[in-house]
Amino acid sequence: MPVRTAILTLLLLCSSAAAWAQPRAAAPGPTTGTALPIPTPVGDKRFQAWLNQGREALGRKDVPTALKAFEDAFRYSPKPVLLYFLGKVAQEQQRSAAAFDLYRRYLEATLDEADPELRADALQLLQAPHEVGCEVTVQGDGGALLSVDGRLAGLLPLATPLRVTAGSHQLLLEKGRRRVETQVTLAPRRQAEVRFTLVPPLALVTLTPGVLLTTQPSPLEPSLAQAVRRTVSEAAGQQNAVLVSPETQADVLASRPELLGCLDQLRCQEQLAQQTAAQFALRLSIGAPGLPSDKGPKKGTSFQFSGELLDVDVGVVSVKATQTCGDCNLKRGMQMLADMVQEMLRQAASRPRGTIKLTSEPPGARVEVDGRDLGETPYLRDAFVGPHDVVVQKPGFVAQRLVATVEDGQTAELTTTLAADKAAPGRKLPGVRIAKWVLLGVGAVTVIGGVTLLALTGSQNCSGPAASPVCGQPFDGRPSGIPLVTIGSLALATSAVLFVYDARQSAAATATPTASAAVGTVVHF
Repeated sequence: MPVRTAILTLLLLCSSAAAWAQPRAAAPGPTTGTALPIPTPVGDKRFQAWLNQGREALGRKDVPTALKAFEDAFRYSPKPVLLYFLGKVAQEQQRSAAAFDLYRRYLEATLDEADPELRADALQLLQAPHEVGCEVTVQGDGGALLSVDGRLAGLLPLATPLRVTAGSHQLLLEKGRRRVETQVTLAPRRQAEVRFTLVPPLALVTLTPGVLLTTQPSPLEPSLAQAVRRTVSEAAGQQNAVLVSPETQADVLASRPELLGCLDQLRCQEQLAQQTAAQFALRLSIGAPGLPSDKGPKKGTSFQFSGELLDVDVGVVSVKATQTCGDCNLKRGMQMLADMVQEMLRQAASRPRGTIKLTSEPPGARVEVDGRDLGETPYLRDAFVGPHDVVVQKPGFVAQRLVATVEDGQTAELTTTLAADKAAPGRKLPGVRIAKWVLLGVGAVTVIGGVTLLALTGSQNCSGPAASPVCGQPFDGRPSGIPLVTIGSLALATSAVLFVYDARQSAAATATPTASAAVGTVVHF
């Protein structure tokens, strides 16, 4: 019996000691919204002090103090739970995109180990509607701290891309005393990749090109239009590009309604693409006698796709392609379209290019490259490798024709001095445009006055054998109308001559040298 009692006593003592050794859950501290539990202490008093300080500051709405405390804790020990609290600070600062990004990465880092209440609070924001954002993939030295616009955003390597708002953002990577900083500017729904190296300190930014899609005829049958857009979007994604959304395109057209009526012209496609920050403008012409069924081929149904891919940086059509699918269903037709679009984007991205730099004296002259008006001097723009016909012209000067030979990755620099055009309108007769209107007015008034006087002196017979001896002489103190009619007629005749002269000079001034049209690469399948 004493032995049994001793054993029971020993077991009770061991269980009490084990219970005493378990860490006690801290009482919920103040925070925004509902009270959230403080995570179980990790055995580091300094880390726990910063964490508690930040939570208390959030509870009293002292956001700057909370942000500093959480960032100090993250720099000291970058635990995933701090991503949640940094997201909480971003939410208080009305930075919804940053809060979305931090909450999302907190859940991805903790998975099923996330605190249930913290997880529920993060999911509530993630599931709420949010503004259109952009994604930035960041590559760099593991263990380096990443800051976006002056605020800590995480520790490399990041499991998922950053989610940021459209616009310009400052990215900073730091590890120890080494720091690298760069800026990235993104359009809505656009993607980018930033590669950092700390030694040497470099940052390479690669923007995902955007593709603007326009179709002919417009509008397409709804189900076909949806299939085409989805197919082109997936094909662009396969080539590391992104399709400009219909919402973005509609917003630009609402602010630039003059572009609606000319989207079949390269000039308007280029302007629309520039407004949406797209690198390529894809114009598809689709011929489909009838919408086929996915269940199988429909007799007599065929698709014909014709595409032109405008390179916005260069300003000319880079690639053209055609594809025909006879007696095929919608699925087969879209697969052929996807293959065509991918090949066009692949060729456009790999086509070598350089730059044309052109200055003129005087500046402000229009520049045509291969027949397209692409800007004015001083001129600086990308061009594909090879020779290009360049025409430089300015009113009052003789147009100059040059040849620019562009090499891969090189800049072809051209300089020209425009000579004054001696035959330009207004050079020999600077007052022609004024004189023709003055003579027209004087002649009209004089003729009208002369006719009026002739009517008043009409009783004088100035013809035949019975002509009055005072014919053409003053009558009752009034002058005769014949001299006025004669002078007015001369003035009108002179005005007519000046009108013809000025019209011919203007026509000669507007005539421009012809240049060869831009030729793109043609793809056949």
